[in-house]
Amino acid sequence: TLASHVLGYVGVDNLGLEGVEYSFNNVLSPPAVSLEKNHEELYGNQVFLTLDINVQYFIETVAARAHTDNRADAVYVLVMEARTGEILGYCSIPNFDPNEYNRFDPGALQNLPLTRAYEPGSVFKIVSIASFLELGGIDQATEFYCDGVYEMPLPDGQSIQIRDLSSHGRVNAQRILQFSCNVGAARASETVTNESFHDMLVKFGFGRPTDLPLPGESAGILAPPGRWSARSRPTIAFGQEISVSTLQMLQAATVFADEGTLLKPQIVRKIVSPQGEVLKEYGREPQREVLSPRTARAVLEMMESATEPAGTARRGQIPGVRVSAKTGTAEISDPATGTYSKTHFVASYLGIFPTEEPRLIVYVVIDHPRGPEYYGSQIAAPVFREVGE
Repeated sequence: TLASHVLGYVGVDNLGLEGVEYSFNNVLSPPAVSLEKNHEELYGNQVFLTLDINVQYFIETVAARAHTDNRADAVYVLVMEARTGEILGYCSIPNFDPNEYNRFDPGALQNLPLTRAYEPGSVFKIVSIASFLELGGIDQATEFYCDGVYEMPLPDGQSIQIRDLSSHGRVNAQRILQFSCNVGAARASETVTNESFHDMLVKFGFGRPTDLPLPGESAGILAPPGRWSARSRPTIAFGQEISVSTLQMLQAATVFADEGTLLKPQIVRKIVSPQGEVLKEYGREPQREVLSPRTARAVLEMMESATEPAGTARRGQIPGVRVSAKTGTAEISDPATGTYSKTHFVASYLGIFPTEEPRLIVYVVIDHPRGPEYYGSQIAAPVFREVGE
């Protein structure tokens, strides 16, 4: 079952049907040519992945335990080398055995970190706050008051209300991330325009696939600013009314780990011929500068405050290592009612470490936990910590 969603599988005719087996079918098994001359056999090439087999085994073990303990629909854990964008571990539980894929529930065959789009919740605040800082709407000293409720009056006399779990008092960018303050993020969003905020989200890679060479990748859902309502900007600021894939969030984290530059995720390292010749080599692939190095470093250090004793990400702290992190707990819409479900949540934890010189990015997502706890700070943080250690 190891890395089954990445490897994929072949059918009875030996044609790739999913994963790398599908995407690189003609590389691994080149189309047949005339074999009359000397009856030569045609050998396929080798595809080397970036996955580390030890990392992969460990995260699958940890994720399987979290899946059972939380009675969740699914658990995803992705591990990336921060400076290159190479994915060292890619796990989605439930998984399957590629040798007997037809014996598994079709749901287990789905590569959900790549194909499923969901509202990320508060983990998205790192993107929002970074965008507001980069656009100049706020600086690190700008303060807002959180009394537990954000209210925006509308021209028709009604109002928009966004609630927090508690009142946080006066908050700046750092405290918004440390305490995961919805009201502060919503108020900060008032300092920029819909168009400029949308442009920043596109620069971070949202609304388009990452182009990882695996089939079925979701582009997520990012509506154009012309379709935003009065509620959209403050709501997107804390991670609702936008849908992302797990892989998109992992890619966005490279901006903070790489001094403002977005890296393309890599899962294939090289292609080697049967004779041992390297036919193609993949490496670090910068996409664009999203933030100034100053803004990227500032947000990374703000994220570190979330792992301090008063922060929401404190349960993910690794002794002796500086960790920059953000938790998320997203409500999921219920198609039957057209409103957010009271029981379906996505809990997550994104960590980058060590803060002073980032080497690893780990993103943990627990979809629809059914246990007594469902906050990312409660159930995703311990998974991150175990993987991080």
